[in-house]
Amino acid sequence: MKGFAGLPPQTATQVVDITNWAAHEDFPVFPVGSKPKRMLVCPVNASEPFLIPGHSYLFKTALGWQSQQVWSEVIAYRLGAMLGLPVPPCFIAMDRGTGLAGALVEFFYGYPDEAEPARFVHASDFMTRILVDKKRGRPHSLHTNLQLSRLLCKGASAVAWWAEALAFDVLIGNTDRHPDNWGFLFRTRAGRTHSVEMSPFFDNGTSLGYEIAENKLTDASSPDRLQKYVDRGTHHCGWDGDGSWSAP
Repeated sequence: MKGFAGLPPQTATQVVDITNWAAHEDFPVFPVGSKPKRMLVCPVNASEPFLIPGHSYLFKTALGWQSQQVWSEVIAYRLGAMLGLPVPPCFIAMDRGTGLAGALVEFFYGYPDEAEPARFVHASDFMTRILVDKKRGRPHSLHTNLQLSRLLCKGASAVAWWAEALAFDVLIGNTDRHPDNWGFLFRTRAGRTHSVEMSPFFDNGTSLGYEIAENKLTDASSPDRLQKYVDRGTHHCGWDGDGSWSAP
């Protein structure tokens, strides 16, 4: 199986040791999101075949009841790769200095020697006037998301992107597709923007029942409990601003 960018998958014996990786010179502590993240640069002599030497990665950790999000992030990538969806590669990594394990996520722009450099802009940057609760990115609606996406991407590709994004979120039970977790890639040529495209499906850790404690998994996986869990699930981004799915 090969996923995003045609890279081979990580095997069980290939836990990435990021202890001596250099911090990114501009953003050593990544400022976006609620969980600890460090922006690191892959060494040029990296031996793992799924890593890109000289490229940037996010090292994301989660503690306490949220700790399973590390695995959710990795599993979501593997599922996305199997389905041919644009999910950034994600690998299990370890920092021996702190003793913390985490998810190592490939940055989906800024690749070395990229012919047409891309600049990423969060959807929330275009929604500042309508976001009442900026911390949670609400209200936001699929109707508004589609309008913005079609305006910037100028084509049917935005509709197809949202269809796949929603289907993927349903598959993994993602509850976190707020406007800071999707956006646009602006590509430049000769110093001028000439194309805009939807970003990959990133930040997928709030999924796959991560909130269920390990000692409660047996009870939670019984057919009855599992069905009730699924029945309670609704995508937090409704069609309208009030969260409903009543199309006009």
